[in-house]
Amino acid sequence: EGKSQRSGVAIELGCGAAAIPATAAAWCGFETYATDVPSMVSASSKALEDHLRNGGFSGTVRAASLSWGRANAQAFARVHGRADLVIASECLYALKATDLSVAAATMEALASTIAELLSMNGVCLVLYNPRSDVEAYFWDALPRFNLRRRADSLHGIALDDLGFAPRRVDGLKLYAVERADAAPPSPIFRPILVSLPTMPAEDVLD
Repeated sequence: EGKSQRSGVAIELGCGAAAIPATAAAWCGFETYATDVPSMVSASSKALEDHLRNGGFSGTVRAASLSWGRANAQAFARVHGRADLVIASECLYALKATDLSVAAATMEALASTIAELLSMNGVCLVLYNPRSDVEAYFWDALPRFNLRRRADSLHGIALDDLGFAPRRVDGLKLYAVERADAAPPSPIFRPILVSLPTMPAEDVLD
């Protein structure tokens, strides 16, 4: 929604070596944590240093260690607080050859992490490129952790509404996940664009 002076905590899960979503959240004014497994923190920190050199940030961002799982997420939330925004970009990654027991455990760990990190009315943005039916384990796990897809994203949020050209989307899906006991989101009002027929100048004068 563009840059603002809003405050709040944002946590990116599985940020990798780039931490781009976390950087964007900090630019928008969040106190942001770019998290991943301990072995990735050094690379994430270096990337964030490079991003922050551009300046203009109204929030903050730092790299932090967080392995998925309920206990780890609870410990993280006790130290840093629950998040108004959790970002899970390309965290759902399961190929058809993936061992089903491993995939199920990973998806459950991700769902439990989101549940422990989200504030009462926080939202988790889940962005990924579907690769197999195995990823359905994540969506099936949500109710067990008191989570649900937000009503306005049951079938995904249309990325073309965000101004992305179809060739830049390349199959990506975006969903909003919230706590099952969260208050309903406020209605979203979008501008209505109307194209009027053009008329030659002489017709207008007539």
